Amino acid sequence: MTTHFSWNPLLQVRLTRLLRCALFTVPVIFLQAGCTKEQPASAKAGVNSAGRVEQFANLPDWSGVWHLVGSPQLLEREDAPTFVPGIRNNPPYNEEWEAQYTKDLVNAEHQGDPNYPDQITDTHTLYCAAGMPHVMAGPWDYQFIASPEATTIIVDKESRYIPTDGRALPPEDDMWPIIRGWSTGHWEGQTLVVETINVKQGLWGDFTPVKFSDKAKYVERIRSIDDKTIENQVTITDPVALTKPWTWTKRYARRAAGTWPSEPEVCGNPEDRNPIVDGKLQVVLPGDR
Repeated sequence: MTTHFSWNPLLQVRLTRLLRCALFTVPVIFLQAGCTKEQPASAKAGVNSAGRVEQFANLPDWSGVWHLVGSPQLLEREDAPTFVPGIRNNPPYNEEWEAQYTKDLVNAEHQGDPNYPDQITDTHTLYCAAGMPHVMAGPWDYQFIASPEATTIIVDKESRYIPTDGRALPPEDDMWPIIRGWSTGHWEGQTLVVETINVKQGLWGDFTPVKFSDKAKYVERIRSIDDKTIENQVTITDPVALTKPWTWTKRYARRAAGTWPSEPEVCGNPEDRNPIVDGKLQVVLPGDR
């Protein structure tokens, strides 16, 4: 007698699930022995070598969460009043860039006024990112993560990657101007020296429309001045906008141990109460929504 077997699709699903279960419950020791390749001992030794451990030991302790000291209003002043009409920086602009800054200061005071024809919107609002150099001078929380090969600075929702392994910058054709610029760094003792170029032109440097060209170079000297304070001395040279280098200093204070970084700012989505329409900021009061 011949028996005809009819394949049941439901049975196929159950068998497939059973097979998956069997595979995923195989003892871990079996998987390590037969299904995975252990990292070579030489690789582990390189990562944990005595030389690299010593490099880590020589780095400053920048652990934890840090916050800007003083007012974020101006790059050049820690004590600047916030959002006061007429408050400004005094960079050594050439005549053309000084005239533009003076004009922009007036127009910036009307930001959000739909009846003012020449209002301008700050670029932090436009891009939902501060960019250089504003990112290093804002009212946000900072994290400095240092290793022998690179330092990463996390600021709100932005981050800066600064290699310190001796690599060169990318080829010029691959290094277009971007908001954060392109950075390389090296250590001089416990001072991190960072050089940044190719920053997108026209970004506001702080809460005023102080701007620089995409030919500007930013050199930062970042160091601990005590256990609770990091200092960042910034020098900007710009052959297009400035008549001489401009240097200013920012400090960051270590917040209490166990502090969580503040939640990143939300912008550019339906939760944003003040949308941008046709490139202009629209100020909407809470009761008007």
